[in-house]
Amino acid sequence: KATLLYMMEHGKVIKFLDRTFNIKKDFTLDIFDFILANYKPHNVFQFEITADILHPDIIKYIHEKVPKNLFRFEIGIQTVNQKANLQVSRKQSFEKTKGIILNLQDKIEMHLDLIVGLALDEWDDIKYSIEEVFKLFAPEMQLGFLKFLKGTPVRDKSNDHGFVYDPLPPYQIIESNYLSKEQLAQIVKLEHALEIYWNGKKAINTLKYVTAHYSVFDFLLNLGAYFGTQKDYHKYSLNDVFEILTAYANINHPDDLILKQMIAIDYYLHFKVKPKSLFLEEFSQAEKTKVINELKLNHHKYRFVILPIDFDFKHFAQNLNIVKEKQPLIIQYNGTTKAEIVYATA
Repeated sequence: KATLLYMMEHGKVIKFLDRTFNIKKDFTLDIFDFILANYKPHNVFQFEITADILHPDIIKYIHEKVPKNLFRFEIGIQTVNQKANLQVSRKQSFEKTKGIILNLQDKIEMHLDLIVGLALDEWDDIKYSIEEVFKLFAPEMQLGFLKFLKGTPVRDKSNDHGFVYDPLPPYQIIESNYLSKEQLAQIVKLEHALEIYWNGKKAINTLKYVTAHYSVFDFLLNLGAYFGTQKDYHKYSLNDVFEILTAYANINHPDDLILKQMIAIDYYLHFKVKPKSLFLEEFSQAEKTKVINELKLNHHKYRFVILPIDFDFKHFAQNLNIVKEKQPLIIQYNGTTKAEIVYATA
């Protein structure tokens, strides 16, 4: 506790690395009590937890006492495939884990982890795991690749499953009886797209729409491959991100106008200051002035982008389904914080 006090005073994000932090209920609640009594306004606390055994008393405590977004939970789901879990003596109920995540997601920021390359985890199993976990829309979804660290059981038994791994650190999987080199290389490209567009908060609305209408696995897989033909995965501009996504949508989903409108909305929402007009043309100046005057918007304090879209964005944001209805979408900029949508009526 003395160490925690020092960290709270001098640090911002404090991470507890014990992967079974919540196994002892009384210990967990005691630490939570201490944090709530002493934390500073700038602090955030991240805990690695085993979600499917989270005690009801801890859940109740969080709902009643913990301020929103003070805590982050990192949850190692690894795979939804029970055969792969049992292969490494791991017992986990995805349905229970999913229930806990959905129960607490309005109070706790969730970071969910999957691992690619586990024994008995084949292509279709990995696709299913990624799609099921992505549907939870956690703020961060990490896709890791199996490592064969010295002295670990998975390394000692690597011959049992045809595992081939890099002899140099971090000893990452190259292929196995379940995944070819080519398949692993494809999933690496998917992971790049996931990092850029979801974890990097570039295309949140777009990917939520994709999840409801397409296979998000296939979309990210092919987007990742296409991105690599256009730019280096670690060297690109913000405009590159949206230009590549728009070009990809035009090639692969040319008739989906709402998909392209979602990409444009994500672009315009990403800035603090009104950006240059790209991807979807806004209303003419005369039309904009008319809307601003009708809704009595403060054009002295804010700048606005007004987009013609073919669906009810507010309904989509709340329910994740599309109601087709032509209407203007008003995005407001104040120059200091990220843009926000104005839902106003005349």
